[in-house]
Amino acid sequence: VGKHQGRASCGNALNYIQDIISSKNVNINVLRSALLVVGKIGQAMKHELSSHIAWKTILIEILKLLKNKTVSNGAKEILRDLHGKCYTLSTSMTVISHVLGLGKNTTTTTKLRKSTSSRKSTPSNNDTKVIQKANNVEVIEWLAMTTEKERLMKMQDIDPMMDTSCLSQLVTFFLSHESHRDARCRKNALDGLLHTVLYGIDQLEMETSEAMSLCSGLKKVNERFWNRLSKSVSLALKERTRSKR
Repeated sequence: VGKHQGRASCGNALNYIQDIISSKNVNINVLRSALLVVGKIGQAMKHELSSHIAWKTILIEILKLLKNKTVSNGAKEILRDLHGKCYTLSTSMTVISHVLGLGKNTTTTTKLRKSTSSRKSTPSNNDTKVIQKANNVEVIEWLAMTTEKERLMKMQDIDPMMDTSCLSQLVTFFLSHESHRDARCRKNALDGLLHTVLYGIDQLEMETSEAMSLCSGLKKVNERFWNRLSKSVSLALKERTRSKR
């Protein structure tokens, strides 16, 4: 599929890869090979990859593999190589929401925080939620790094780029992990919020106050986190001004 004459086979190959990568108890060598094939297909299909019906399932499974220590490096490499060429965060919001276990609760940060604090869950529901959050550490780290990478890309290289609605979803993703028990996850959540705000300022030409307002829900639930975010944004903007002189 990596050769020009094999491009016509890419669609069928993706369907096979979808079946393999989403199956349970797949041989680790088969899984690694499947990831390599996805990379080859991505190089051939470019942006057409994200519109293929099998890509959504494949991306979901690759993001889940970030949690698998045996193949996590391979998953990171594929995600890094295909980002910008085959997919952007804008085309991946539904998938990311699914992997993080947030479902439809990504419309606004306020709704998420309100439902989280007021919902009376059964013990089993609580246990499931804790497990989901615990398993999201690597995904949140990837999301924060990818947001920053996309922020620094040239506008013509991001197609499509995120709009304000997408940024609001990103804030929800990161805010849902601001109180995570893992210190590394909390740091990545804060970094992700910082990168999201700066993305709005740099790529969408938002005013600083407008970009910060995307994270306004944070001030109500964690004022210390909010103050750290405000300070980080201020320092980043000052550093950028200083470097232009």
